[in-house]
Amino acid sequence: MPSASRSRSALCICFIKFTSQRAILVYWDNGYAKYEWRSSSAVRTRARIRRTGDPQEPLPGTLAADASVVQAWDGIEMSAAIWCPEEAPYMKLREFKHSYASRDRVLTLLLLESAEPRAWDRAWQDGESYDQFVANERLPVR
Repeated sequence: MPSASRSRSALCICFIKFTSQRAILVYWDNGYAKYEWRSSSAVRTRARIRRTGDPQEPLPGTLAADASVVQAWDGIEMSAAIWCPEEAPYMKLREFKHSYASRDRVLTLLLLESAEPRAWDRAWQDGESYDQFVANERLPVR
């Protein structure tokens, strides 16, 4: 990878690491997702990209899937639910795209609207382990 491309990738990764915004960076290699990095606020709100298969291909209707768009420095705004299935349809995100000229590689940066952190399901912590077994009519073997 040329040094300018490495610098751009490193800059995007540093942005994800240190931003307070909800952001997701996806690195596509030969048409498949190779890496996904999420900012800490994206992790707290459980924002993640929609999975459609393994290996993951770009989602239809996105800049990542549009080969005719090489660069999108200003990005485009769209419903966050297109990329992130847990997001409400009214939530917005801005998708940016950078394609590497010499290889079939693409960086996609998603900036999501801010949202409150989602509560984690802690139902499994309600009660003792023994109580959980009894409630499920499964007594532990002693």
